[in-house]
Amino acid sequence: MTTNKKKSTAKSALNPVKPAQLYLQCLNDERHAVGLDHAKLKVTLARFFFFGQPLFEPLPVRDKASVIDKAIDLRIRRQLWQASKYRQILRLLRRSTKPEDKLFLLAWWLNQEKVCEPEEIVGIGVLRRMAKKKFRGLSATDFQHADTVRVWLPYFNRLVNETSKARALRNL
Repeated sequence: MTTNKKKSTAKSALNPVKPAQLYLQCLNDERHAVGLDHAKLKVTLARFFFFGQPLFEPLPVRDKASVIDKAIDLRIRRQLWQASKYRQILRLLRRSTKPEDKLFLLAWWLNQEKVCEPEEIVGIGVLRRMAKKKFRGLSATDFQHADTVRVWLPYFNRLVNETSKARALRNL
């Protein structure tokens, strides 16, 4: 546990928020959560799901067993890595038969290279359709319900803890 968490936990134990204040805080948080754009959240999830994983192997590191100079070894490995990425993307693009698949690969690659966001290549409409198809079982109402539960958890956790403490004191 970090020292900040320890301080805030100790501080809250010394000066706990009253249940009425916690209730008002949760009510305010719920009002804020209702205004969230859940369709945008689906697109964000889709962007992470489809384009968040690396397309290529990670950047190579120096081989400790290498007998050549460390800097030269690393430079050679990085150049080979760059060349292999180029050959791999060309191979993947040649194997793709549909234009949408080629655009998807380019979007994935350019996103990984931090050139642009995927929707700049495939278009936001395509990304929304992909999100809708992938997360079709999750409606905006599902997100709203999840947000409501998340917002009220501190309040109900507090009630349950205080009820448990009261019962334990009565049983003594």
